[in-house]
Amino acid sequence: MRLALILSLFIGSIAQAGPLVLRNDRTITVTGIIETTTLRHTRVMVALAKISKDPITLVIDSPGGSAIVMEHFVDVMEGIKAAGVPIDCVVPTMAASAAFSILAHCSKRYATANAKLLFHPGSVSMMMATLNEESTEMLRSALNAINKRIRADLQRSLKMDQREFDVAWKEERLWTATELKAAATPGWITIVEGVLPLEHLISGGK
Repeated sequence: MRLALILSLFIGSIAQAGPLVLRNDRTITVTGIIETTTLRHTRVMVALAKISKDPITLVIDSPGGSAIVMEHFVDVMEGIKAAGVPIDCVVPTMAASAAFSILAHCSKRYATANAKLLFHPGSVSMMMATLNEESTEMLRSALNAINKRIRADLQRSLKMDQREFDVAWKEERLWTATELKAAATPGWITIVEGVLPLEHLISGGK
């Protein structure tokens, strides 16, 4: 299995990588909305990091969700990486909003050519309708602080043209992985033909 992964990446240095072969015992799927229950995956990551220094792989397929949950998730990722355990990420279909921020904090990134990627400022407009004026202002202030952190993180990670980044951030551009690969710093993401095997991945536990 390790040989298959090495061969896939070698092919990628020549053209587009073939299917990315994953280690079932160190791969976690992060799917659906990023919400409080998503944090169960951090417990699995911590447990795997204690077993060995081999890379942990996250398979991300998510339209996004809570920025607050994302920041907690990323904090755990950074702690694991600081302990010497790489965290690689793979996007077969989509990583948008909060899920994209998780992707940005990965050690290595892989995606299929037409996987959809999106980053943008967070919004709480729907929540604000149910809050009083004081609570709304507090929430807006907290969100502004989070958005500043997210923006700075993404700019450091992507290292893309500033003007192009600003337009994509403001207009919420939906990229294909191939498009973002061309716009971001070289090597930011590797395009693969597919991901194998998806049916035997760790779900994250209860």
